[in-house]
Amino acid sequence: SFNLDVLQAAVGLDQDELVTAIEELEHSCLIEPEGNHSAPNAYTFVHGKLREVLLLEQSEARRRLLNQRVARAIEQHGGNYEAAGEPEAAYSYWLAHAEWAGEQGQLEQAYTAYRQAESLFFRLNYGLTDAQIYRLYRGWGDLAYDNEDLDTLERSYAALLRAGEERRSIRLVGAGWNGLFLANTLNGQPGQAQRCYERAAPLLEQAGELRDQIDILNHRGLFFILNNRFPEAAEVLSQALELGKRAVDLEAWEARVTTQIHLAQANIYMGWPQRSYHLARLAVAESYRVHRAILNIRANGSLAYACYLLGRYEESIEAATAACALAEQKNSRHSLASLRLTLARSAYGLG
Repeated sequence: SFNLDVLQAAVGLDQDELVTAIEELEHSCLIEPEGNHSAPNAYTFVHGKLREVLLLEQSEARRRLLNQRVARAIEQHGGNYEAAGEPEAAYSYWLAHAEWAGEQGQLEQAYTAYRQAESLFFRLNYGLTDAQIYRLYRGWGDLAYDNEDLDTLERSYAALLRAGEERRSIRLVGAGWNGLFLANTLNGQPGQAQRCYERAAPLLEQAGELRDQIDILNHRGLFFILNNRFPEAAEVLSQALELGKRAVDLEAWEARVTTQIHLAQANIYMGWPQRSYHLARLAVAESYRVHRAILNIRANGSLAYACYLLGRYEESIEAATAACALAEQKNSRHSLASLRLTLARSAYGLG
């Protein structure tokens, strides 16, 4: 998504010119208001593929220049709001900066922005809603997970848990335990992970947020995959997939795409590459809607590997090449090794 104030500062248009351009894009059904009260005055592309095509058409130098302008604009607005005594507005801008920098693969810049937002949270506390606090620590935790930073992942969700307990928020406490369930799963602590799951599950059921309910099933499925319990993983993830049919907002759609990717992986391990292929193709298609590059990378990676196992080498190369290009563009080094291996195997298969 993008904020109009930041966009105006980054591109140098006056307000009338910017509004005219935005209206033309909206009338052409290329962009739409984000509809997120925690991110006012924001727009998003109707289809993530449009955004990726626009990025690919720009040179590396042009992308770098625009990224620098956007970063300066967001930092300036955040600093201006703090100086003007409007910490809640500054908080929203620092979160926007963190989310934007994370999507661009600028990890340290994103972490710095999250720390700025957190310092404002400590000042504001009850001046913020549960949704604003959730956005801080959930976003920070997701970014850490995407970059295999398990220490920050655990710290973010522990902070979310503490905030939830202090505010007596069922959703924040449940989401905190759910994040710690994921962190302990990835750290190879199945006993501790199970205890976190048992605390999280009833709270998230009570809170009733679809995204969180899908997420905990996704984490449960990953827990079973990493412990070589593939039929159980498939069963849990199938439940998540059924639940995901109710997804309307982008956050729930994002959780649904993650379900499809995990279930594709489980089917590979159970020796059913054809099922994995169909799930991965669906994940690729739906990943463009949620505007998160890492999901598109993972979905194309799953598709590439399923195609390789099925002997569909040209399709595998196409999917792996697309994922590699996006991973390089987004500085997602953690994804590149496995993608390049699949690419090499499929190229060898072609002869």
